[in-house]
Amino acid sequence: MSTHKTVRITNQRNQIDTVRKFFDDYSKENKLTEKTVHDIQMALDELLTNIVNYGYEDKDEHQIDVHFGINNNAVNVEIVDDSKPYNILEQDNPDISLSVEDKPIGGLGIFLIKKLMSNVDYYTEKGKNHLVMTKELV
Repeated sequence: MSTHKTVRITNQRNQIDTVRKFFDDYSKENKLTEKTVHDIQMALDELLTNIVNYGYEDKDEHQIDVHFGINNNAVNVEIVDDSKPYNILEQDNPDISLSVEDKPIGGLGIFLIKKLMSNVDYYTEKGKNHLVMTKELV
């Protein structure tokens, strides 16, 4: 059992699958429940897709680190990247009572992440974004 691991990818769409497979292996090593794995995978897919698709204004290759750790009955996931700063916690939740036709595009993924995770935090340090998600183990 290894409670702390990191995977590094580049800002390419096909690299998101590398994180998915890495976390699958990590979750098996640490005997995480199916629900925990599902919730974290959903959040990771949404966040990494947004970083890769919208975070960079150039076509250069950038590195994205994803750290996994288990502490105090919770899984911690930290995504560190050098894309343009974007604090998902500052985004308003969408009005989910609106019909599909009336809903604005975007925002549902962020809403989903906030609902799936026990806690989400964001900060910047030395030109890098740090998005930290915690999922309590039940």
